[in-house]
Amino acid sequence: MVGTAAEFDRGQRWRTRLILGASLLVIALAVWFGAQAQKDASNRTSEERAVAQRLLTARLDMETGLRGFLLTGRTPFLAPFARGREDYERTSLRARQLADGGGQERLLDRQRSLTHVWLQLARDAIRRERAGIEPTTGTLLARKRQMDRFRDVNARFTGEVQRRGNEREREGIVILVAIIAALGVIGFTAGHFLVERPARRTRRRQAQRSEFAETLQFAATEEEARKLVGHHLERTLPGAEATLLAINNSENRLQATTPLPQESELSRTLRTAQPGTCLAVRRGRTYRRRHDDESLIRCDLCGNAGAAACIPALVGGEIIGSVLVTRAGRGFTSDQAALIEEATTIAAPVLGNLRNLAIAETRAVTDSLTGLSNSRAATETLGVMAAFAKRSGQPLSAVLVDLDHFKQVNDNHGHQVGDEVLAAAGNALRAGLRESDFIARHGGEEFLVLLQGTGKAGAGEIAEKLRRATAQARAPGFAGRVTASLGVATLPDDADDADALLRAADAALYAAKEAGRDRVVLAGDGANLEQAVSGNGGPAGGSLRAGSDRTSS
Repeated sequence: MVGTAAEFDRGQRWRTRLILGASLLVIALAVWFGAQAQKDASNRTSEERAVAQRLLTARLDMETGLRGFLLTGRTPFLAPFARGREDYERTSLRARQLADGGGQERLLDRQRSLTHVWLQLARDAIRRERAGIEPTTGTLLARKRQMDRFRDVNARFTGEVQRRGNEREREGIVILVAIIAALGVIGFTAGHFLVERPARRTRRRQAQRSEFAETLQFAATEEEARKLVGHHLERTLPGAEATLLAINNSENRLQATTPLPQESELSRTLRTAQPGTCLAVRRGRTYRRRHDDESLIRCDLCGNAGAAACIPALVGGEIIGSVLVTRAGRGFTSDQAALIEEATTIAAPVLGNLRNLAIAETRAVTDSLTGLSNSRAATETLGVMAAFAKRSGQPLSAVLVDLDHFKQVNDNHGHQVGDEVLAAAGNALRAGLRESDFIARHGGEEFLVLLQGTGKAGAGEIAEKLRRATAQARAPGFAGRVTASLGVATLPDDADDADALLRAADAALYAAKEAGRDRVVLAGDGANLEQAVSGNGGPAGGSLRAGSDRTSS
């Protein structure tokens, strides 16, 4: 025990001496740096003042040369004028390089502007002298005014240079004092921080973990939760990139659920990746590698991604995906891998619950037979789209599609074949629509199509396209031809609200049935049902106009 205490004291004394020696060295360096900074500031101020004087001297040389030429008419007197102009340009460039702050630059710009005006007057005076034209008193006075203004601005520039130099010297003294004071504080508290910093890091990570777990509970969707997981890992592990992978069982694929650059190597690998491609998923445990790892087995998914740590996400003993964290350069320590495992363990149940919730919500608004939206979803969507159409002033067209003689299909071939016919018709209708269009199974053998921003004429063309597509649909066990009758109505042409729009489309559908089926009928335009029937005369297909009054059930 005595030996251990002595060793501890020796260690303390050694650390104290080391800190004291380092502090003295840094203070000496700080004093030297401060003195050097003051020296540099003084030298710079001297150079700036010399530059200001050279600017004035160059202007005086130009003025002297011009006067000599104007008094004698001899060209050699223009040599000082040209040299002064060259000196002014070089000196002005150096002054701008040395300028410190907007005040000096504005004064330099003002001197340059005055010099430019003076040069124009000088060139005019030289031209007049060579042409033998006597100079006027006005031109002489104008040059004098420009020269006097330049002297004044140059004097202000010199004063600004001196003022800024004094500021720099004061700043150097303040910085020197501040550095010495800061080093004193650092030296006094260095031993404390050697213990406190790791503790603070631990507390910060615990706070981040608590915040992460709490925030994750408020995630409304699986996508939002996955973004939270990625953000938490990337803030906890600086320089790392987190990618969340999910298993798509229906397609036997492993796909990224967080954004990836399109041309990244991981993105290209995932295009054909199966769940077993990821070693963490295949083995059901954490996979880690360094950038220079030479392990016997390498992961095909992240084999070239630098350092990597991949943790499988398990929910109820089932792997639903993995969390892949990559970083260029150094690998992940055991503590860092433990942080990733901890985040994955916290997030996996939440992700699983949100996925199950999303599946349940999708099933609640999806028709199980056709895979289309069901009647409940159709009612909600119709209300939303109708409200948007009224606010935006855009048309909204509704198309009701009813399969012809469907009862006979069930009676003659059985309900299983009837279901196949319904599914085939639904696929054909969905394939003939745009991404912005909506389609739902509205009940029985009836489908509802909503066309946002589409007027009646365009809706009629789309409806005719759907009629032909339905006629080409084929179902297993049914050799007959599937035909459909379609009724089209448009908001605001045929109705003022969603319910009225649906009734108008239903009336047009009834008219199509009465007119012989396998056709499209458009609501409105004042035509009645009798005219619609007589206007076609057979079941050959096509488009008719019908009134909105339904005459029979």
